[in-house]
Amino acid sequence: MDDKEVWVFGYGSLIWDRSSIKPIDEKIGELPGRHRDWTWISTRRFGAPTCTLQPGGKVKGVFLKLDPKSRESDLETLRKREIRSSEEVVENVSGFSGKTYFWKMGNNLDKYDDVRGLTGIALYKALAKIAEKITRRGPDGKTAKEYALEVHRFDPDDEITKIYVNELRKLSESARSDEQRVNRLVEQLLAPHKTIRDAVHKDIYVTHLETMILDTLNFQRLRRLKQLGLTNLVYPSANHNRFEHSIGTLFMAECMIEKINKNPYADFKIENPDRFIIRLCALLHDSGNIPFGHTLEDEGGLFEFQWEDSRIEHFLGHGSEIGKIILNFPTLQALSKLGQKRFTPQNVLKEVRETLQCIELEKPQKLSRPYIADIVGNTLCADLLDYSKRDPYFTGISGSYDERVLSYLHIRKSNGQYRLVLRLIKPRTKEIRRDVLSELMDLLRLRYSLAEKIYYHHTKMIASAMLISAVNAMVQDGTLSSDMLYKMDDDTLLEFLISKGNDIAKHLTGHIRERKLYKIVYDLTYSEEGITQKEAQKKDDIIANLTRPDLRYQMEQTLEKMSSSSTKVQQHPGSIVIYCPGGKMGLKEIETLVDWGKDISPLKDIGDPRIQGEIKTSITDKHKELWKMYVLVDPETPEIERAYINGDCEEIFGLPSASEKYHVRPHIHYIDRYAERWQREHPTAQRLFADEVKAVKSKLPTRGDEPNKILSYTDFCLQIANIRME
Repeated sequence: MDDKEVWVFGYGSLIWDRSSIKPIDEKIGELPGRHRDWTWISTRRFGAPTCTLQPGGKVKGVFLKLDPKSRESDLETLRKREIRSSEEVVENVSGFSGKTYFWKMGNNLDKYDDVRGLTGIALYKALAKIAEKITRRGPDGKTAKEYALEVHRFDPDDEITKIYVNELRKLSESARSDEQRVNRLVEQLLAPHKTIRDAVHKDIYVTHLETMILDTLNFQRLRRLKQLGLTNLVYPSANHNRFEHSIGTLFMAECMIEKINKNPYADFKIENPDRFIIRLCALLHDSGNIPFGHTLEDEGGLFEFQWEDSRIEHFLGHGSEIGKIILNFPTLQALSKLGQKRFTPQNVLKEVRETLQCIELEKPQKLSRPYIADIVGNTLCADLLDYSKRDPYFTGISGSYDERVLSYLHIRKSNGQYRLVLRLIKPRTKEIRRDVLSELMDLLRLRYSLAEKIYYHHTKMIASAMLISAVNAMVQDGTLSSDMLYKMDDDTLLEFLISKGNDIAKHLTGHIRERKLYKIVYDLTYSEEGITQKEAQKKDDIIANLTRPDLRYQMEQTLEKMSSSSTKVQQHPGSIVIYCPGGKMGLKEIETLVDWGKDISPLKDIGDPRIQGEIKTSITDKHKELWKMYVLVDPETPEIERAYINGDCEEIFGLPSASEKYHVRPHIHYIDRYAERWQREHPTAQRLFADEVKAVKSKLPTRGDEPNKILSYTDFCLQIANIRME
């Protein structure tokens, strides 16, 4: 038998094996649909209604009826009629033993809590309320409620039946009233409360709950977190903030919902409960950001992702400012009292938290409603659609996208889950619509253009590298942790680095404030063109090591140690900085799910060679070309010292600088530079002989990329002294 749920209502009816039902008297009747969805049994013998499930299928939940202490006569009647007693029936039901007169079992236990211990009309009322929620229809097209209203057909003279049917009618009216109240409350949740004027999207309406969230100290902090970090050192007007971006993302999420609901090919529409959660997630998606978040987390790798457990607890936990507002919001509490479990304040907060975490981990498939994450922040999402307009606007760069592409978004089933899908085909012919594909590619090219001109602008990357190194210096000596940043903004972090930072942090932050940006002395690119497989592997190893903050810090110290012959480097710790972001270059947009006729798959996996070639040449390869690894030095470092540092990098990394302008020949080994410094510092001592310097070099390790094996100037002096003593 199929694994399906069947409800049976009656007056004390037992759980019988379908193959051996014995009539208690002539007044037993069943509606059509036996062995299907709904069965109703009416007898005159017993006074408590029963709800059970179809035997033979997988039982998901059961109500059982008779209390022998108060219904002993009913049990006696059963025994006289040679019907198995309730004790025997319970003992013979699979999975149960003992004499149980009211029990429940299965996977859906929570929804039966409100009927425990009830009998008579009270139990019938509770069951009828549950029946109201059942939308599946029986074989004759009737609902559970409609079946319930027809019980009297089988015993029109039974006074008990008349009472129960009358009670059910009252409950039906009450349920309709409750349903109307629920709808009104949900509409109230989404009703416009205030209008905010935005430079990009113009008027943006926000609800009462959203307004309360906006007014919290935590959310107002976003006004002081620049959306583009230190980009204003390149584009002076790039001072827009995460507060603006958050309400812009909310606006774009609402636009996407409207477009999806107008699409006639969607498997379903976005209803108000989903819309409510989507808006909340869009508004809150950046609320856990720290100062210069993208710079320190994504580029520098200094801290865990935004919504890791401790941070989400701080910003969206039950004890947080925003969490308390959601938990105590009256409309949500009212909906909870009406049995709307999804609108229980705790469940709302939980769903928002889980959605935001899955967005950041790029694992929306872990959610029961992954399309919500898709809309807010996955691939072609509200987050992207806002900053793709906002960032060009405030940097003065021309470029935008045509919102017509949003008209082809719809919710479809993919791999068993409902996901946000872009329809690239004509529904009837299944041919790819080149116009829609072209608009999508234009959006991806715009994303690349923003990356090239803004996010990975070389001057912006230099400023970011300096900030990363300043913060990392304090992280490595244990004087700064991520939780210390939760209440800071951009300016207070810079002030903290200046006032309480170590020497490295103070030096670098001072230069950032004065816009004395460091100079490039060595660089590597992601391209593997023109290099051997061994060199490509070496480059991968360099990236793997230098993306780790601790190893990057050690390498900076090593290069400064090798440059200790430089007076400038000696005087200012932090004069050498390494910038090495991760190799992932914001390519998640090519993972956009598309319906291309033969399948629903990520855009990059479309089985059309021409489209794949276009994506590779105009998007994927060009994004990879934006990646750079830099070694930077204080701008006051003399040119000759910069040349030496370039040579030291080539020696340590084993690869030449990608840019010819940084190549210097011949390179003077750092030990030879130590020797020159020794001569300057010991003018009256006997000059160093070449054999003495050669003897020091002979003791160096053969691998130059081991930071702890680099000889310091102090050790060099000791070795010279030892050689002369010998």
